Amino acid sequence: MKWIGQNIYDLIARFRSDVYLESISSGTIASGGYLGLDSNNKIVKATSEGDITGITLTAGTGVDLTSISGATGGAYAATIGVDVSDFMANGVNTGVVTATGTDAMTSNAYFTFSNDAGETNTSLVTLKSNEDVNDYSTIGTTTNGATKITTVDAGAAAAHFEIEADGDITLDATGSIYNEADAIYFTSTSASNPIVNIKNTHSGTTGARLRFTKDKGAAGADGDDIGSIEFFADNTAQELTSFASIVSEVSESNDGDEAGKLSFFVAESNSSSSQLTAGLVLEGEHATDGEVDATIAAGTASTTTIAGNLTVTSDLTVTGDTLTFSSANADDPAVWIKNTADDDQSTRMLFLKERGADGQDGDECGAIYFYSYDDGTPSLQQYGYILSTIHDATSGEESGRLDIGVANHDGGSEPGVSMVGGSANGEVDVTIGSGTDSLTTIAGDLSVTTGLILDSVDVTAIQTSGESYADSDTTLMTSSAIDARINRSTKVIQIITANFKDDQGTSETFLPISGPPTERTGLGEQTGFIMPTPGNVKEIIVRAHYATYTSENIVFKVYKRESDKKANSKSQVGSDITIAAPTQSTSASTNTRSTGEITHAYGAGDLLLISMTHQSTGPTSANDRTYVTIVLENDLTDLGY
Repeated sequence: MKWIGQNIYDLIARFRSDVYLESISSGTIASGGYLGLDSNNKIVKATSEGDITGITLTAGTGVDLTSISGATGGAYAATIGVDVSDFMANGVNTGVVTATGTDAMTSNAYFTFSNDAGETNTSLVTLKSNEDVNDYSTIGTTTNGATKITTVDAGAAAAHFEIEADGDITLDATGSIYNEADAIYFTSTSASNPIVNIKNTHSGTTGARLRFTKDKGAAGADGDDIGSIEFFADNTAQELTSFASIVSEVSESNDGDEAGKLSFFVAESNSSSSQLTAGLVLEGEHATDGEVDATIAAGTASTTTIAGNLTVTSDLTVTGDTLTFSSANADDPAVWIKNTADDDQSTRMLFLKERGADGQDGDECGAIYFYSYDDGTPSLQQYGYILSTIHDATSGEESGRLDIGVANHDGGSEPGVSMVGGSANGEVDVTIGSGTDSLTTIAGDLSVTTGLILDSVDVTAIQTSGESYADSDTTLMTSSAIDARINRSTKVIQIITANFKDDQGTSETFLPISGPPTERTGLGEQTGFIMPTPGNVKEIIVRAHYATYTSENIVFKVYKRESDKKANSKSQVGSDITIAAPTQSTSASTNTRSTGEITHAYGAGDLLLISMTHQSTGPTSANDRTYVTIVLENDLTDLGY
């Protein structure tokens, strides 16, 4: 068997029965030609020119054929008419046609389309309620594709609009999205929902924003509310109740001096009704840059709890009655008052009593009390205090009192130290202890710079063993001083007088301690006095009665001749003693002159001599009288009897 086209060239092929063409490539029919059979049933190519003959057209329902010509040959022509009412029901103007079956349609009176070209240029699709055609919704599109969806309830305002999506709803607007309704509700039956998420996907540092705008169409005023966030929930009676809100308002509306106010409210009640009360108020200060006032809590019994640290960088004013610091940790709470200034000044704690009138004696200025519990019930007990009061409120003479006290045996408190401003400037009186049985212990040294009152005696000095004995009721002695006094060397005071007449002039004159008056000059050996014990010349006292008085000095000298030396010479003991000459007034303390306490030593057996020399004129009359008393201190320790 040979396939057509394999070895057949220029021959005629005839086929019986059906002819099938398989795997025929797609192509384009030549313009003006088509395949067909001629009178001999040969496949031929014919052009489109020519008449269609033998055609019979039959009109179906709703279709009318009229004016038919050329149906059997020649040019065919006919008029086809359609009667829509034959297959479409409810024909109404602007009704949108929908199929009601295979061969049927209906014009919907509840679904219409219209266009008001030349007026608003809006194409409008309308869906009407079958219950009331005056209740409907429309979708209208006009210039630039601006589209508006409208719902209308002719009898009420219940033409609600709902979008129920089986998935997400995306509003992707190039511009803004505006809502002109009074309220927007987001509801959900799921736990922790609904959620409103305002998301910013920009790679910059700024985030999303939620803005409240108050545009009243007129000048703003102080107190205008800008926006609020309200929190509602059911109470036990299943009544929606306001439990909290955040309100922003205008505090100061002056142009260029604007200030705002933000208040956080929560519900509080008196057991019968509740109301919102501000628990936190932030208010900007106008005319003061950088200042925001904050009010925390409401009511004097309110409690403000700060879980972490509280840092106050400016002044802190507390107008309540009590400030409590509490901690469950050992050695806490601690209150630190810290100063970081690089200077020599310290921190301060100030107590002020401001009674609004003149201060009075006894007014308390401030106090610190120390409390704990006893081991009974237990009950709260005061164990110590520091109290400052006004001692004297007199203007210009103000003095204060500071008491430091403790509980004493029966729970009562008494001051252990009281300091009172004295009656003179720079004076502070201090009382230590309370009661005659009080015991005051000083662990270290006690320094008293003035008097010490013991049993009403003002003790002004403490005498040590190295000091001269002072026989006084205002002097105390140390144990060493007492021991030195008890076991002191046996010393006696000897008084010698030397009274004489002489016109001494300015010559050195030896006092007639033992010798006759004629032996007062020269070496003075005959005026000497042999001392049986060692000792000291302690004082020389002089008076005078001269015919002519001259204001001048007198120089006294002490000489001795040692016991083992020949009594034909002498040596001076110590330095010269210069005093003013005694005056001769009617009444004057200077009529008697003294050397004061001196120490010019001599030994046992020494010959003691004392001279005096006037430095200017001296006595010039033989009857001029001089009175001298010499005080000697003799040590009898080694006397042997």
